[in-house]
Amino acid sequence: MHPITVLALDLALGVPRLEPARVGEPPAIDGRLDDAAWRAAPVTDELTQRSPHPGVAPTERTTVRVLYDAEAVYFGVECEHRRTRIVRRLTRRDREIETDVVSVDLDTRRDGLTAFSFVVSVAGVLGDGIRFNDTDYTTQWDENWEAATARTRRGWSVEMRIPLRVLRFDAAGSQTWGLQVRRYVSALQEIDEWSFIPPTAAGEVSRYGRLGPFEGLEPDGGLELRPAVVARTRRRDPNEGSLASGWDSRGQVGVDAKWHVSQDLTLDATFLPDFGQVEADQVVLNLSTFETQFPEKRTFFLEGQDTFTTPIQVLYTRRIGAPPASPSLEDGEELVDTAEPSTIYGAGKLVGRIGRTGVGALWAVTGPDEVEVQTPDGARSPRLLAPVASFGVLRLLRELGGGSSVGLMAAGTLRLEPPNRYPQVEEAGEPASLCPDGERVEVGARCFHDAFVAGLDGRWRSPSGDWVAAGQALGSLVRGRPERSLADGTVVASGDVAPGGRLRVAKEGGEHWIGAFEYEGYGRKLSLDDLGYLRRQNMHRVFGALGYQTTQPAGPTLESRSYVEVYHYWNLDWLAGPSGYQVNTWVRFRNRARIFTELHYRPSYFDDREMGDGAALEREGLVGLELWLGFDQGGPVTFDGGASLQRIWNGYNFEFGAEIGLRIAPELDLALGPQVGFTDGEPRFVEAGDDPGSYVFGRQRARSVGAILRATWAFGPRLTLQVYAQLLVAAVHFDDWLTNESRDEVVELDELADTGAPSENPDFLEGALNASAVLRWEWRLGSTLFLVYSRAQAPEVGFEEGAVPGLDPRAVTRGPAADVLLLKLSYWWG
Repeated sequence: MHPITVLALDLALGVPRLEPARVGEPPAIDGRLDDAAWRAAPVTDELTQRSPHPGVAPTERTTVRVLYDAEAVYFGVECEHRRTRIVRRLTRRDREIETDVVSVDLDTRRDGLTAFSFVVSVAGVLGDGIRFNDTDYTTQWDENWEAATARTRRGWSVEMRIPLRVLRFDAAGSQTWGLQVRRYVSALQEIDEWSFIPPTAAGEVSRYGRLGPFEGLEPDGGLELRPAVVARTRRRDPNEGSLASGWDSRGQVGVDAKWHVSQDLTLDATFLPDFGQVEADQVVLNLSTFETQFPEKRTFFLEGQDTFTTPIQVLYTRRIGAPPASPSLEDGEELVDTAEPSTIYGAGKLVGRIGRTGVGALWAVTGPDEVEVQTPDGARSPRLLAPVASFGVLRLLRELGGGSSVGLMAAGTLRLEPPNRYPQVEEAGEPASLCPDGERVEVGARCFHDAFVAGLDGRWRSPSGDWVAAGQALGSLVRGRPERSLADGTVVASGDVAPGGRLRVAKEGGEHWIGAFEYEGYGRKLSLDDLGYLRRQNMHRVFGALGYQTTQPAGPTLESRSYVEVYHYWNLDWLAGPSGYQVNTWVRFRNRARIFTELHYRPSYFDDREMGDGAALEREGLVGLELWLGFDQGGPVTFDGGASLQRIWNGYNFEFGAEIGLRIAPELDLALGPQVGFTDGEPRFVEAGDDPGSYVFGRQRARSVGAILRATWAFGPRLTLQVYAQLLVAAVHFDDWLTNESRDEVVELDELADTGAPSENPDFLEGALNASAVLRWEWRLGSTLFLVYSRAQAPEVGFEEGAVPGLDPRAVTRGPAADVLLLKLSYWWG
């Protein structure tokens, strides 16, 4: 479209425009807009309240100016405070806290779908992220750019310098970008926008204003290097899981490289990457049959995740380098050491765009994972837990215009097993190999498999932006290992192929009425868990929601959203799985309080994963109430927490969790999160009975208490100390032993009868005490020093027949501990 036509259309639609000024001498980045270049730049102060009073003039005036040269784009924002106080708090980069903030979002690709986000607080703390698919947002993107703030007699001001090398744009002689500028006034919890987006409107990037024209921008392909050195010292107590204890140390040198192939295509590579993040994964009590999903914390895999995001999670990067399970041991064998995360030899990533097609490619190679095993005669030998593995992902996304797109995603996992590396045992009088998971296979046969996934996905948004549809269809192929059984009894063998799909249609915009419909269905042998994440296969699921929202202040409320929701699962035999009927409401009040409440009903259903062999156990129905409350009055204490109470027809569940924030000083960000959980009365599977098709069940009675502490002391925007600690104690007890009288594959509750106790006491105590302290110093732009101390401690408790576990935190503190001191120094060159 011709630029004059675009300008006329923008004027007709009321799209705001701002013209940047080209400068020969860039401003000094000190937060003060006193350079001559700023005085010559066009200025705008036409911001509009988004919240709490949509569409009205802001309480405080904000002015915005933009400059550019051959190296960077510069933003100068002045924030007046004539009626309100400035709220200034320090924290680490990318952490959202209650403080005054200015953010700038740039749609440099001019596609109305993606934007780079840059955030600066009044204390000079930086944050950045990426917007994608128009409305999605992730902070999992970090770049090297600069900003500074200064106090003025009218309020405060900020200067940003965003290098052109971090942005993605084409080589057009004259171009105009999408722009959004937002200001958050903490004292009023007010959001002001330069390009006003009504709360009733769906869409984000597609509704930005225009920044331009930029003339003569030259794409700057270049190379960035970040070498790093890591030193680690560890001390471990003796424990029942292995013979290892005492002190050990190691060092490592690695390097990250980034090559800007073009201004819209970047190649990242990393060799021997090190640790991921400052705190351990949160320990949870998982009483279900589903895998717990943990967030990614390694920088290399975090950046660019938006490129690989699809409706079905084909890529779950925590699979890459994950520690393998402990091996199956023969009688008398002992582990000398426990398994650690697999070494990542190297990984690469190509992300960007070629024309209107988005491109993403990710590959990684991990080394073999071995542990030493000691035999009864004292001899020690290495035991292979996981072979060398290669992971690869390809992503293509073609824009169709108007916020619509179609994409392709393919992923593969190859495991390069050396022959005859497994222990030799006898199976039915014949020689066999013992696989790490305990499976016995023919000598020379494989213990692991290769897996491949490929699929198509699409996204559509209506011209008004109110309606959106997204879906994906895919298939998987497994090859190369013995048969394996899944939790629902499905057996997957080499050569098995299975389909899967998901569809979502929703009305996201409009003054009042919103809603959504979802369907997902997965084949019996669909296998995504080598590189992706799928909660379960062998299922159909439908979900429907009808909602009513208010976006204008009324009485004590500022906005609200209420839904009526229905969902239902079936497996592929049409056996009824979990279903629910619920009504819920979320309200934000003028006094800064927020509340969510839900009343739900869950009918009884059949759980085909409980026994692990394909038989299904009836689970009783329930009614439940959820209540969540959050408030932030701008004072020294904040609260976010809630409780859930479910009355099961044969028991109950209760959960409570909260985060209490304490603002003791502007430099200290402190939060304490207590947790309590109880479940009581439901029959759960304990062990298989003596006869085929018989099972032993016990009424489960679980108790858990815990707390999480997070604290950040900011000495300045680039020097912070973070402390994290979690204590969790959970006791699970079974009693009232039951068995199924019939031998059907579907076990109904009314057929259960009393029986004797199981062969072993199934009670257990689970817990953890994890703590870490991290000093982070960005000693120059992009170059960082980390000093990390961490401690992990877990109980080792066994229960004899008749013993009942109790909630005893001392059992955790008496357990074996591991202490680690780690130093990492990185240097950025680019």
